[in-house]
Amino acid sequence: MSMLIEVEKNEFDSARRKVTSTDDVLNLKEVKEIRNAIQEHFFIICLDHRNNIKKIELLGIGNENQILINVKYLIRTALISASSKVILIHNHPADSTKPSKHDIELTNTVNKMLDIFKIKLLDHIIVTENEFSSMYSMKLINDEYKSENIKLLDKVKLEEEIYTLKEKNKELNSKLLNYMKKEKEDSEEYE
Repeated sequence: MSMLIEVEKNEFDSARRKVTSTDDVLNLKEVKEIRNAIQEHFFIICLDHRNNIKKIELLGIGNENQILINVKYLIRTALISASSKVILIHNHPADSTKPSKHDIELTNTVNKMLDIFKIKLLDHIIVTENEFSSMYSMKLINDEYKSENIKLLDKVKLEEEIYTLKEKNKELNSKLLNYMKKEKEDSEEYE
């Protein structure tokens, strides 16, 4: 189930729909609505380079203690909205703001994938009825985080970079050969 909330593009609405702090996120209507929900709800907040909200999308609803998020759909949402930055937010109905191992793994995998597209993950906030925690503030969003998923992403990224360098090398070698051929032809012409 996906609920899409498009943000108006008028001048007044964009001034009200800007994120400059965690409090701004916590005061969003969509976030207030999930704080005391009995099931986990997971949102992505897509931002432009000035932290104006471009889109808020509900990516899933789980049960009282877990939610499965399709990372491919999350990344797609950020790309389609042409986001420069994103914030993830979900609730914990069990009234604990402590991130689970799954929360940490998901967050760091998403961070690595967004980085490939030059999109910044600003935070992943967990809310309960009366409290919240910021994975950014807890220093749990870590570019050096390692897991099997991250190792695989790093390997794919490295292979892509190697492929790109090989193609660039072929292009440069071709240009060099053409240049050398032209130089040889020019020098033979003057002899």
